Amino acid sequence: MEQHMAILYIMTAINVLALVTMGIDKMLAIKGKRRIPENTLLLIALLGGGVGFTLSMVMFRHKLSKARFRIIAGVSVILYWAVLFAYIHETSALFKFY
Repeated sequence: MEQHMAILYIMTAINVLALVTMGIDKMLAIKGKRRIPENTLLLIALLGGGVGFTLSMVMFRHKLSKARFRIIAGVSVILYWAVLFAYIHETSALFKFY
């Protein structure tokens, strides 16, 4: 059970990181300061932060005009839910058919 919770904590932390990182980048953009590289933002999204990344795009109205970001956001959310479902499917007795 502890392993299950650890994985959920890690997934949550990555999404919080994505949300906070996008918020910081938006703040830096408003202030005209040096920004977080786009590839860093996209990497965080693809490493499991898709939900936080997408949420932050809407909340902060940040990077919405860039097609690359919208595509990566969509793909990363799909990957997030696919991984989560696969994990639940493999670990939960509710989904096991004998």
